[in-house]
Amino acid sequence: MAGVSGSQSHYKLGSILSQWKKLLPIAAFIMGTIGSIGVDPPYSAGTDQSNALVNFARFIVAAIIVLMVIPTIKKVDRNRQTMLWGKVAACALIASIAVFFIYDNKRVEWTITHKMGKDKQKVLVIGSRDELRDDAKEFVANNPDVTDWELLNNAAWSPYKIWNIESIRKRRFILSAMYVLFTPLFAVTMVAVAQVMNCVTDEK
Repeated sequence: MAGVSGSQSHYKLGSILSQWKKLLPIAAFIMGTIGSIGVDPPYSAGTDQSNALVNFARFIVAAIIVLMVIPTIKKVDRNRQTMLWGKVAACALIASIAVFFIYDNKRVEWTITHKMGKDKQKVLVIGSRDELRDDAKEFVANNPDVTDWELLNNAAWSPYKIWNIESIRKRRFILSAMYVLFTPLFAVTMVAVAQVMNCVTDEK
């Protein structure tokens, strides 16, 4: 009996993993769509941090797809379902637009792209002018017109030589959280719109 129970558990786990793998391409498509409109993680492309954040967002998108498909399994009134998905799509769209503009504004304000060659560049998260290291604070006091780009250039493009570590970590956390928040909102919008179209098509 123990052997049969173990084999059943293994079968269920295999089935879950199989279904999960089917969702990942859809999640990857949504992530690709997000990337195509210029919403990138607050890290340099291809780095471990960037890949980890994108993979985490992809996982959330896949989970959301499952949660949004479950209600369609039940037999309910199509008109009611269409209205429900329409409201979900509208709310998610408004929220995603708001988060997008806030994230885009903060990403421009809190990051600087260091071009290291023709095809190579690095995204650097910078800190606040109120949280400069003591030596950098003194330099800025004597040179009030100096830009963040010039500070980084003088510091061999090392933000930690200019700003306190906590300041950079705080901004990086906020940017990462906003990116992860925007991704599922965008996914909800796409899935909800697809569900509306599906309901309308079924009615016909």
